[in-house]
Amino acid sequence: YLAASRPANTIRGYADDWWVWSCYCREYGIPETSNTAGALVGFVKWLENKPPTPPQPNPARKTKERRWDPNGPSKAQAPSTIDRRITGVVVGLRARGVPASDDAKDAARNTLNIYRRKLAEAAETRGTGQAAPIRTDNLALIAAKLPDTIVGVRDRAILLVSYQFGARRSETANLLVQDITSHSNGIIVTTRTGKTGGRRVPIQRARTGSRVPCPVEAWQAWLTASGIVDGPAFRRIDRYGNVRAQGLSGDGIGNIIEQAGKRAGIPIHFTGHSIRAGLATEARARKHDARTISRITGHSPTSKVLHDYFREVDEWETAPDDIGF
Repeated sequence: YLAASRPANTIRGYADDWWVWSCYCREYGIPETSNTAGALVGFVKWLENKPPTPPQPNPARKTKERRWDPNGPSKAQAPSTIDRRITGVVVGLRARGVPASDDAKDAARNTLNIYRRKLAEAAETRGTGQAAPIRTDNLALIAAKLPDTIVGVRDRAILLVSYQFGARRSETANLLVQDITSHSNGIIVTTRTGKTGGRRVPIQRARTGSRVPCPVEAWQAWLTASGIVDGPAFRRIDRYGNVRAQGLSGDGIGNIIEQAGKRAGIPIHFTGHSIRAGLATEARARKHDARTISRITGHSPTSKVLHDYFREVDEWETAPDDIGF
C-alpha cells in the first residue's frame, strides 16, 4: 500500500534506477539481489565509466525505448545522477527483501565522494548542475518580452504565479482553477499534493513601482482571456488560439519557462526549476530565514537543496571584510 502511494514521478524514477542496476548486473553476471559492498561499489564505478545507452527514439511508435548495448558508446554519469541511482537501488533491494547494510551503503557513497574529488581536482564538470535561478530583474525582462497574445497572457500568468510560491513544474501543471482563490490582498494558491505534501501560499499584489508585473493581475488577465471557470488552471492552446480543455504537463511548463528565457535574450540557460531556485535565492537576498522560505517552497527548513540555493547570497554575507586589504 505504501509503495503504491508514492508519487508517480518517484515510482518512475525508482523503476528507471532499477533498470540501470539490472543492466549492470547483467553485464557482470551477478544476481540483481546482490546487496554487498562490492556490488554497490562496482555499480558506482560502472556508472563513472560505462552506463547503459540512454532511451532511443522509435519513429514507428513515436516513443523512446530503453536499450542496453554492452558494446555501445559510454558516457560517464554526473555525481548527482549516481547519487540518485544509489538511492533507487537501495530502495529496490529493500523492497525485494534484501536490504543493503549500512556498511555497504557507506562504501558506495565513499566511492562516489572519491569520484567527486577527482572531478574537482581535474576541474571537470559532469551534468547540467544546479538550475540557474531566475532573479527578479530576469523575471521582469522575461515577462515584458512575452507577446500580447492569448499564449503570452497564459505564459505571463504561469511565470509570475509560479515564481511567487517557488513552484515545481508539476505543481503548476496540477493546479486547478479552484486552487487559486481571490482575497482582498491578492490571491491564495493551494497545492494539493507535492513531495512534502500540500501547502497554502498567499500571494500579494505587486507593490507600486515594482519592476516585476503583478502576479495577481496576470492571473486575472488569464482568467478573462481564457474564459475558464474550473478544471486545469493552465491549459494547452492550439495553433488557432483556442484554449483547450487539457491541462499542460510538467514538461510543458518547463518548456514554457525555458523558451521565455530565450525569447528575452538572456544569456543564461533557464530550466523549469529556475523558477523555484530563483524564488529561494531572491527571498534569501531579502534577509528571509530558511523557515519562512520553506513555508512558501515546501522544502524542509533543513533541506540541503534549499541551503544550496542560499549559498550564492550567504557567501557574501559571511565573507570577512578585513582580510588581505
